[in-house]
Amino acid sequence: VNVDTETEDFVFFMHPSMLEGNEYDNQFDILILGNDTVAYDKGGTNIAEMIEEQTGATVYNCALEGSFMASETGSLEEVKDSPRDAFCFFWISDSIQTGKWDLQEKALETLPEDCDREHYAEVLELLKSIDYDQIDLLLIYYDGHDYLAHHPGHNPFNMFDISSMEGSFTGSYERYPINYPYMQHMFITPTFCYAVKEDGTKQGCDIADMGFGNLPTCLTPIQVQTQNYSVSYLDNFYGININEQTADQYLLEDGITPNDTGREMIANRISEFINVRLGNK
Repeated sequence: VNVDTETEDFVFFMHPSMLEGNEYDNQFDILILGNDTVAYDKGGTNIAEMIEEQTGATVYNCALEGSFMASETGSLEEVKDSPRDAFCFFWISDSIQTGKWDLQEKALETLPEDCDREHYAEVLELLKSIDYDQIDLLLIYYDGHDYLAHHPGHNPFNMFDISSMEGSFTGSYERYPINYPYMQHMFITPTFCYAVKEDGTKQGCDIADMGFGNLPTCLTPIQVQTQNYSVSYLDNFYGININEQTADQYLLEDGITPNDTGREMIANRISEFINVRLGNK
């Protein structure tokens, strides 16, 4: 069945009174936290580099291939058993708030083999060097790997459960507005991807239930929370023309990572959103 859908973007503008006292340095600085899609630069230009070129901003790309938005474990005590968790959105955000990076330093030594430890170490040094008071916009861009890894969209009994995507987001945004009152924020949704069923066949993420519903269902709680925390929401799931009919044109063979053309589409849309809707230009 063909169903017409509308892009679900919405944007929050800062009231001028909220910027009183901010000593703007005339340079628009963007920090990107995310994973594979925005970290990917093999055989083509990186999304972050295209955003930098199209917006004129200074972009700090701290996306990490193989990382997740949600934590695979629910507590700090268990991170030692899952060192990748130290680099999930919640614990990276926690370190940004506190200025303490001990957790990530320790986790580097025991990261699984599928993580590029050298790149993780480079990104960690970049994260430690940034003056977060000067960051104008935080982009949060995690692709569909959380969904494919069976991470829940939310915990109906605990909205701060960091092992869910919603909990990782809400736990972080209880503090960002307090510690960085002049920082603006944008959550970017994943684009279409394929899930592999038990029999080895592929199914679109708009249909496949990985244990917590399809991908749009997993995103719904975060969409609600972005409104609660005044975070702009850029809907690339419906806003980018990647779907089951066009996936062969825009995705690599892994069924999730956009190819050069797909990455250009994504970067163009994010840049336009920044330039026009957030008033950067």
